[in-house]
Amino acid sequence: MTSEQTQQFIWAWLPGHTSPVPCGTVWQEGSTHRFRYGRSYRDRPDAIALFGMPLGDQVLDPPAGMTLHGALRDALPDAWGQHVILARLTGRSGQGGDTAALTAITYMRNSSSDRFGAIDFQDTADSYVTRHQPATLDDLAGAALALEQGRPLPSGLDAALTHGTSVGGARPKATLADGTGNWIAKFSSASDRGNPVVRHEALALRLASLAGVDTVEAHLKTAGGRDALLVRRFDRGIDGTRLMAVSGLTLLQLDEMAGRYATYTDLVDVLRDAGDHPERVGKDLFTRIAANIALGNTDDHARNHAALWDGRRLALAPAYDIEPCRTPGWDANQAMAYGRHGERASSLAGLIGVGATYDLDRAEASGIVDRVVTTIGENWADVVDEVGLTKRQAEFLFGSRILNPATIDGLASAHPR
Repeated sequence: MTSEQTQQFIWAWLPGHTSPVPCGTVWQEGSTHRFRYGRSYRDRPDAIALFGMPLGDQVLDPPAGMTLHGALRDALPDAWGQHVILARLTGRSGQGGDTAALTAITYMRNSSSDRFGAIDFQDTADSYVTRHQPATLDDLAGAALALEQGRPLPSGLDAALTHGTSVGGARPKATLADGTGNWIAKFSSASDRGNPVVRHEALALRLASLAGVDTVEAHLKTAGGRDALLVRRFDRGIDGTRLMAVSGLTLLQLDEMAGRYATYTDLVDVLRDAGDHPERVGKDLFTRIAANIALGNTDDHARNHAALWDGRRLALAPAYDIEPCRTPGWDANQAMAYGRHGERASSLAGLIGVGATYDLDRAEASGIVDRVVTTIGENWADVVDEVGLTKRQAEFLFGSRILNPATIDGLASAHPR
């Protein structure tokens, strides 16, 4: 079989199982990818539908405006992983190559088996073959640097670099499993230009957690002389199981090019309708938005949110990819609107004004925002020390990206420290 193949077999880990079973087939017709569940899968009493793909014997086409079902698209390599595969197959190393030169089926076939969520792509439905080679954190850091610099990848390590999710963006990363669980290792990049972006993310995740946001567990490490942030995978169980997961973009049934239309209000509606705890969704999402605004994370697009899926209900996944990246000036906007009339200004007062959308009265909304602002101020010095930022690096963030004056303008508790 060649890299020109136009179909792949989907294997899935069912809830509570530690081994996958053949689930169905995806194939390409023109620019569209169609899917059909296999008979053996449909006959299983414990079979569940992939999100947005009803269980049955019919051929399923993607939603209007999409060329691939979102549940399958989420398992494709992200931008970083696609560059790894492009380098392996074409010899175009570094990150200057055009990843559009390869098809989605090609990326499916040539990615590692450590996909996002609980599905994988295989050439046959007869036997499951793992495409992954264990490696140390130092080895992975060196391999990631080699790719960035346009050098050949060390033999056997490229598969571990093709991290299996499109929710992670273009930052150098790899999957890692050790005695403590399954992790995503995110490395500092040559494009950081001396800016300790990995430490910034560690800082923001820790402050968000202290402020009441359910966040992924994360630890800073040094690997190969570079900063590395180890982020525990929320789509893996400690018993070897894999959990079905979908991105916010897939929850909203939007194509990549339509991602700009994604909103928090649509997200809260979907999670209310199909969530396992609909009564908590509004408050949980409102708290996350407040932390994103306060911490200067304006890159809160739909791929930076996800949910777990058990075949019947959704559960909002822990927050991840919280990076203080807003412009230091007065005007800034969140990537997704948080109000039903398009409100998206990076303003906590503005967020309080739409609290009813999240089932909160004004006092409850103000209380959450006050807690976020106060927590950041009270814990700032300790967390700065914890992640190893210098005084100058901390001053670069505070009052410009984090708790920018425009962000806290109009709040009664606007003096954070």
